[in-house]
Amino acid sequence: MVAQRPEDRGEIQTTQAHSCPQWLHGIALAKRLQKHASQGDPGAVDAIAPRIRHPNSSVRLAAVHALRHVANKLDSCVLEDLLGQNIASSGFGLDDVSCEVRVAAAEAVGEIAEDSAHRRSCQKLLQLFEDEDWHVRSAAQKALVKVSHKDAECHWIKNELISLLHGQKWSAKVSAL
Repeated sequence: MVAQRPEDRGEIQTTQAHSCPQWLHGIALAKRLQKHASQGDPGAVDAIAPRIRHPNSSVRLAAVHALRHVANKLDSCVLEDLLGQNIASSGFGLDDVSCEVRVAAAEAVGEIAEDSAHRRSCQKLLQLFEDEDWHVRSAAQKALVKVSHKDAECHWIKNELISLLHGQKWSAKVSAL
């Protein structure tokens, strides 16, 4: 009689799945997302985009970083997800609870909407000037410069910046400078 190995019976896989902490699963998923992004997979955006709504913040962060590199310029679906414009993506991307994810999302919006003067992107980035985290405010400033850089029709942004200077929050005033 030949004894069956535990891995052949599926015992080790089951045990590992239950004993492995959730954060480790998140890191493994983040690594798979990075692999998708680096391989130039044509379906990478479709595979990665839903992950910005993952419960684990490291997976959301990896997804945003990956989208920054694989999304086409002005990809409206990706921008809507990052801006929190979809009902499903509300509370994620630029609205995420994690400041690291918000920073990465601002950088991604800056890359994807670069030189487009995409109005919704500019409006959402301006809102981040009032974020409590200075890293987020800094990333929003840099992204806003990228998005609105070459468009002469962005005079409304100057008006918004002036109104931030007259506002109550000192952090927004500093960001507007």
